[in-house]
Amino acid sequence: MGKLTLKGLGDLEDRIGAFIEKADEITSQSLYAGAGAVADAMKAAVLALPDEKWQRGKPINVIDSETKYQIASHIGIATFDHKNGSVTTGVGFEGYADYHNDNKTKWPSGVPLPMIARSIESGSSTRVKYPFVRRMKAAAKPVVEAVMIAAGEAVMDDIKE
Repeated sequence: MGKLTLKGLGDLEDRIGAFIEKADEITSQSLYAGAGAVADAMKAAVLALPDEKWQRGKPINVIDSETKYQIASHIGIATFDHKNGSVTTGVGFEGYADYHNDNKTKWPSGVPLPMIARSIESGSSTRVKYPFVRRMKAAAKPVVEAVMIAAGEAVMDDIKE
């Protein structure tokens, strides 16, 4: 009967243990870098929206420049949620379009920016559909994946040394 002797398993076991200890850091750093890349892509997609002033009785094709810049400046990353061994976050819009206050809307703080962005994405009774978020997701996916992999590998390089 043959005999098999493996040497260096102790070193491998140490490296696997170090990887397990750093798993949360790897996940968090990767997710943080990916969320930043998504937020940057989202901001670029919003700023690339065509400008159009609203005219009474005519469907709005896209958005006026003032609202566009307000939406772009209110893109944010949600806090990280650690549950059941996974880490999640979201990138989205927050805040209100403050210049709408003089329009006597039902929102005392102005029209919610997430609602405006959603109406641009999906259309509404007064707005023509312009799916900028879907297009951004498709275009940004390979870039975000590369950024996340690079961030995770940077943390893992510390383990190798």
